[in-house]
Amino acid sequence: MENVMNRRKGKRKMVVIGIIVLIFIVLVIFLKMKYGTYGLHDFNYFFRQSKQEILEKDGEPVNREKLYGNCEDIKFEDIEYTFIGNYMESVRITDP
Repeated sequence: MENVMNRRKGKRKMVVIGIIVLIFIVLVIFLKMKYGTYGLHDFNYFFRQSKQEILEKDGEPVNREKLYGNCEDIKFEDIEYTFIGNYMESVRITDP
């Protein structure tokens, strides 16, 4: 009987440690997303760039294709932008 009680305490301890580790991992990922490489500020800055700013920054594109109306695809070696008007609608990064 005492052996069963010890096993239950051991299992509870492992569950509590597992939950604490999981919470720590989630917090680290959240902080990295908010303030790190892919932070909200960086994300918003990236998508607020105009077509002219991107062309000045990245140089001459590999391909430039007018889709319809004022929609345009601009492709560089490792990134493809889709613009509606002067601002980007979507981005596809092909280089890891």
